[in-house]
Amino acid sequence: MDDFPFLESAAATDIGRHRPKNEDTILAIPSAGLFAVADGIGGGPAGEMASQAVADVLCAQFDPAAPAAPRSGDPVDRVIQAVKEANVRIRQEARRREWVGCGTTVVVLVWQANDPRSAMLLHAGDSRAYRWRNRRLQQLTLDHSLAASGLFVGMEEVASLFQGIITRAVGIEDEIELEQTPVTVESGDLFLLCSDGLTTAVPDSALAVLLGDRSPGGSLDRLAAQLIEAANAAGGEDNISVVLIRVGSL
Repeated sequence: MDDFPFLESAAATDIGRHRPKNEDTILAIPSAGLFAVADGIGGGPAGEMASQAVADVLCAQFDPAAPAAPRSGDPVDRVIQAVKEANVRIRQEARRREWVGCGTTVVVLVWQANDPRSAMLLHAGDSRAYRWRNRRLQQLTLDHSLAASGLFVGMEEVASLFQGIITRAVGIEDEIELEQTPVTVESGDLFLLCSDGLTTAVPDSALAVLLGDRSPGGSLDRLAAQLIEAANAAGGEDNISVVLIRVGSL
Protein backbone atom coordinates (compact mmCIF):
# COMPACT_ATOMS: atom_id res chain seq x y z
CA MET A 1 0.00 0.00 0.00
CA ASP A 2 1.30 3.44 -0.98
CA ASP A 3 0.79 5.83 1.94
CA PHE A 4 2.58 8.66 0.13
CA PRO A 5 1.04 9.08 -3.34
CA PHE A 6 1.95 12.78 -3.27
CA LEU A 7 5.68 12.04 -3.40
CA GLU A 8 7.67 11.70 -6.63
CA SER A 9 11.37 10.88 -6.54
CA ALA A 10 14.49 10.15 -8.54
CA ALA A 11 17.88 8.89 -7.39
CA ALA A 12 21.25 8.64 -9.10
CA THR A 13 24.86 7.97 -8.16
CA ASP A 14 28.08 8.22 -10.13
CA ILE A 15 31.69 7.20 -9.48
CA GLY A 16 33.02 10.59 -10.62
CA ARG A 17 36.20 11.03 -12.60
CA HIS A 18 38.97 10.13 -10.18
CA ARG A 19 37.85 7.52 -7.63
CA PRO A 20 38.48 3.81 -8.33
CA LYS A 21 35.19 2.76 -6.69
CA ASN A 22 31.84 4.26 -5.78
CA GLU A 23 31.52 4.22 -1.98
CA ASP A 24 28.17 6.06 -1.98
CA THR A 25 24.81 4.32 -1.56
CA ILE A 26 21.41 5.85 -2.34
CA LEU A 27 17.97 4.75 -1.21
CA ALA A 28 14.48 5.86 -2.23
CA ILE A 29 11.32 4.12 -0.99
CA PRO A 30 8.60 6.63 -1.90
CA SER A 31 5.79 4.26 -0.92
CA ALA A 32 7.15 4.37 2.64
CA GLY A 33 8.12 8.05 2.63
CA LEU A 34 11.80 7.21 3.21
CA PHE A 35 14.84 8.55 1.32
CA ALA A 36 18.56 8.44 2.14
CA VAL A 37 22.11 9.06 0.94
CA ALA A 38 25.17 7.48 2.60
CA ASP A 39 28.78 8.34 1.72
CA GLY A 40 31.25 5.68 2.86
CA ILE A 41 34.62 6.56 4.37
CA GLY A 42 37.67 4.45 4.99
CA GLY A 43 38.55 3.79 1.37
CA GLY A 44 37.71 1.00 -1.07
CA PRO A 45 35.66 -1.91 0.23
CA ALA A 46 35.49 -0.43 3.76
CA GLY A 47 33.54 2.65 2.71
CA GLU A 48 31.41 0.69 0.27
CA MET A 49 30.47 -1.84 2.95
CA ALA A 50 29.64 0.87 5.49
CA SER A 51 27.30 2.87 3.26
CA GLN A 52 25.60 -0.30 2.02
CA ALA A 53 25.07 -1.49 5.60
CA VAL A 54 23.04 1.64 6.36
CA ALA A 55 20.91 1.16 3.23
CA ASP A 56 20.37 -2.52 4.04
CA VAL A 57 19.03 -1.95 7.55
CA LEU A 58 16.82 0.93 6.37
CA CYS A 59 15.41 -1.33 3.66
CA ALA A 60 14.69 -4.02 6.24
CA GLN A 61 12.73 -1.46 8.26
CA PHE A 62 10.87 0.39 5.50
CA ASP A 63 10.74 -1.56 2.23
CA PRO A 64 7.24 -3.12 2.01
CA ALA A 65 8.78 -6.01 0.11
CA ALA A 66 11.15 -6.88 2.97
CA PRO A 67 9.90 -10.05 4.70
CA ALA A 68 10.15 -8.69 8.24
CA ALA A 69 9.55 -4.99 7.59
CA PRO A 70 7.53 -3.45 10.47
CA ARG A 71 4.15 -2.12 9.44
CA SER A 72 3.75 0.26 12.38
CA GLY A 73 5.77 2.32 14.83
CA ASP A 74 7.14 5.84 14.73
CA PRO A 75 9.25 6.16 11.56
CA VAL A 76 11.82 8.40 13.23
CA ASP A 77 12.39 5.80 15.95
CA ARG A 78 12.69 3.14 13.27
CA VAL A 79 15.36 5.16 11.43
CA ILE A 80 17.32 5.65 14.65
CA GLN A 81 17.12 1.95 15.49
CA ALA A 82 18.18 0.97 11.97
CA VAL A 83 21.22 3.26 12.00
CA LYS A 84 22.24 1.98 15.43
CA GLU A 85 22.08 -1.54 14.05
CA ALA A 86 24.19 -0.49 11.07
CA ASN A 87 26.70 1.09 13.44
CA VAL A 88 27.15 -2.25 15.20
CA ARG A 89 27.44 -4.17 11.93
CA ILE A 90 30.05 -1.79 10.54
CA ARG A 91 32.19 -1.90 13.65
CA GLN A 92 32.05 -5.67 13.83
CA GLU A 93 33.03 -6.07 10.19
CA ALA A 94 35.79 -3.47 10.48
CA ARG A 95 37.29 -5.32 13.45
CA ARG A 96 37.04 -8.66 11.64
CA ARG A 97 38.83 -7.31 8.57
CA GLU A 98 41.16 -4.99 10.50
CA TRP A 99 39.93 -1.92 8.64
CA VAL A 100 40.84 1.42 10.23
CA GLY A 101 38.56 4.45 9.94
CA CYS A 102 35.67 2.55 8.41
CA GLY A 103 32.35 4.40 8.52
CA THR A 104 29.79 6.37 6.57
CA THR A 105 27.88 9.61 6.57
CA VAL A 106 24.12 9.42 6.25
CA VAL A 107 21.25 11.82 5.62
CA VAL A 108 17.68 10.52 5.83
CA LEU A 109 14.37 12.24 5.06
CA VAL A 110 11.30 10.43 6.42
CA TRP A 111 7.60 11.30 6.53
CA GLN A 112 4.93 10.55 9.12
CA ALA A 113 2.15 8.57 7.47
CA ASN A 114 -0.59 10.57 9.22
CA ASP A 115 0.86 14.04 8.54
CA PRO A 116 2.03 14.73 4.98
CA ARG A 117 3.01 18.29 5.94
CA SER A 118 5.60 17.11 8.46
CA ALA A 119 8.85 15.24 7.86
CA MET A 120 12.09 14.69 9.74
CA LEU A 121 15.70 14.89 8.63
CA LEU A 122 18.24 12.74 10.46
CA HIS A 123 21.91 13.00 9.60
CA ALA A 124 25.50 12.38 10.60
CA GLY A 125 28.44 13.77 8.64
CA ASP A 126 28.53 16.12 5.68
CA SER A 127 25.97 14.62 3.33
CA ARG A 128 23.35 17.35 3.01
CA ALA A 129 19.67 18.09 2.57
CA TYR A 130 18.29 21.12 0.74
CA ARG A 131 14.77 22.40 0.05
CA TRP A 132 13.76 24.45 -3.00
CA ARG A 133 10.66 26.53 -2.29
CA ASN A 134 9.35 29.79 -3.73
CA ARG A 135 12.43 30.24 -5.96
CA ARG A 136 14.75 29.91 -2.97
CA LEU A 137 17.26 27.20 -2.07
CA GLN A 138 17.72 26.50 1.65
CA GLN A 139 20.29 24.17 3.19
CA LEU A 140 18.45 22.26 5.91
CA THR A 141 21.34 20.35 7.51
CA LEU A 142 24.55 21.59 9.07
CA ASP A 143 27.70 19.63 8.19
CA HIS A 144 29.34 17.68 10.97
CA SER A 145 32.83 18.71 9.89
CA LEU A 146 35.77 20.69 11.20
CA ALA A 147 35.12 23.34 8.55
CA ALA A 148 31.58 23.87 9.86
CA SER A 149 32.48 23.59 13.54
CA GLY A 150 32.87 27.32 14.14
CA LEU A 151 36.57 27.01 15.01
CA PHE A 152 37.63 29.04 11.98
CA VAL A 153 35.33 32.06 12.09
CA GLY A 154 36.79 34.75 9.83
CA MET A 155 39.37 32.32 8.44
CA GLU A 156 37.54 30.95 5.40
CA GLU A 157 40.70 29.87 3.58
CA VAL A 158 41.85 27.87 6.62
CA ALA A 159 38.37 26.38 7.09
CA SER A 160 38.32 25.15 3.49
CA LEU A 161 41.37 22.98 4.22
CA PHE A 162 39.26 21.02 6.72
CA GLN A 163 36.15 20.73 4.55
CA GLY A 164 36.39 16.96 4.19
CA ILE A 165 37.25 16.13 7.81
CA ILE A 166 34.00 15.03 9.40
CA THR A 167 33.32 14.96 13.12
CA ARG A 168 30.43 12.49 13.21
CA ALA A 169 29.75 9.33 11.19
CA VAL A 170 28.13 5.91 11.46
CA GLY A 171 30.59 3.18 12.44
CA ILE A 172 33.36 5.38 13.85
CA GLU A 173 32.36 5.18 17.53
CA ASP A 174 30.55 2.60 19.64
CA GLU A 175 27.52 4.89 19.82
CA ILE A 176 25.99 7.00 17.06
CA GLU A 177 23.72 10.01 17.56
CA LEU A 178 21.83 11.36 14.58
CA GLU A 179 21.01 15.04 14.48
CA GLN A 180 17.28 15.53 14.00
CA THR A 181 15.81 18.45 12.07
CA PRO A 182 12.00 18.81 11.80
CA VAL A 183 10.91 19.93 8.34
CA THR A 184 7.68 21.59 7.26
CA VAL A 185 6.34 20.44 3.91
CA GLU A 186 4.26 22.32 1.35
CA SER A 187 2.85 21.39 -2.03
CA GLY A 188 5.46 22.03 -4.70
CA ASP A 189 8.48 21.61 -2.41
CA LEU A 190 11.53 19.97 -3.96
CA PHE A 191 14.01 18.30 -1.62
CA LEU A 192 17.58 17.36 -2.52
CA LEU A 193 19.66 14.86 -0.54
CA CYS A 194 23.27 14.57 -1.71
CA SER A 195 26.80 13.50 -0.88
CA ASP A 196 29.62 16.01 -0.68
CA GLY A 197 30.78 14.92 -4.12
CA LEU A 198 28.08 17.28 -5.37
CA THR A 199 28.37 20.15 -2.91
CA THR A 200 32.16 20.49 -2.96
CA ALA A 201 32.07 20.70 -6.75
CA VAL A 202 28.91 22.72 -7.34
CA PRO A 203 28.28 25.82 -5.18
CA ASP A 204 24.82 26.54 -3.79
CA SER A 205 24.35 29.38 -6.26
CA ALA A 206 24.80 26.95 -9.17
CA LEU A 207 22.54 24.36 -7.51
CA ALA A 208 19.84 27.02 -7.25
CA VAL A 209 20.12 27.76 -10.97
CA LEU A 210 19.82 24.08 -11.88
CA LEU A 211 16.84 23.51 -9.60
CA GLY A 212 15.20 26.75 -10.65
CA ASP A 213 15.54 26.00 -14.37
CA ARG A 214 13.42 22.89 -14.13
CA SER A 215 9.78 23.13 -15.20
CA PRO A 216 7.25 22.41 -12.41
CA GLY A 217 6.43 19.03 -13.90
CA GLY A 218 9.84 18.38 -15.42
CA SER A 219 11.62 15.06 -15.23
CA LEU A 220 13.34 14.47 -11.90
CA ASP A 221 15.48 11.77 -13.52
CA ARG A 222 16.78 14.35 -15.98
CA LEU A 223 17.42 16.86 -13.19
CA ALA A 224 19.37 14.24 -11.21
CA ALA A 225 21.49 13.56 -14.30
CA GLN A 226 22.12 17.28 -14.77
CA LEU A 227 23.32 17.65 -11.17
CA ILE A 228 25.78 14.78 -11.63
CA GLU A 229 26.91 16.20 -14.97
CA ALA A 230 27.61 19.54 -13.28
CA ALA A 231 29.76 17.91 -10.59
CA ASN A 232 31.73 15.93 -13.16
CA ALA A 233 32.19 19.03 -15.31
CA ALA A 234 33.68 20.75 -12.25
CA GLY A 235 36.26 17.99 -11.90
CA GLY A 236 34.38 15.00 -10.51
CA GLU A 237 36.90 14.59 -7.71
CA ASP A 238 34.59 12.41 -5.59
CA ASN A 239 31.67 10.03 -5.93
CA ILE A 240 28.45 11.95 -6.58
CA SER A 241 25.01 10.95 -5.30
CA VAL A 242 21.65 12.72 -5.39
CA VAL A 243 18.11 11.90 -4.33
CA LEU A 244 15.34 14.28 -5.40
CA ILE A 245 11.88 14.31 -3.83
CA ARG A 246 9.07 16.44 -5.24
CA VAL A 247 5.90 17.04 -3.23
CA GLY A 248 2.64 17.04 -5.17
CA SER A 249 -0.72 18.33 -4.07
CA LEU A 250 -1.38 17.99 -0.35
